[in-house]
Amino acid sequence: MLKNDRDKQESMELVTYDMLVPKDYFLRKIDAAIDFSFIHKLCVPLYCEDNGRSDIDPEILFRMLLVGYL
Repeated sequence: MLKNDRDKQESMELVTYDMLVPKDYFLRKIDAAIDFSFIHKLCVPLYCEDNGRSDIDPEILFRMLLVGYL
């Protein structure tokens, strides 16, 4: 039996990270307490300004490592 389900979706639900992650979550507390912008300043001399491919922000890389560790 062949059915036509094209009109099945009638509404859309919007979900954000704020709705999924609790307000008292440990990583939210770390983000509020520590300013990670110093990492970018420390890594500036290690990156070439005019040669090579685009970089991934060192701050994001550090945050990924921190989340993996925790």
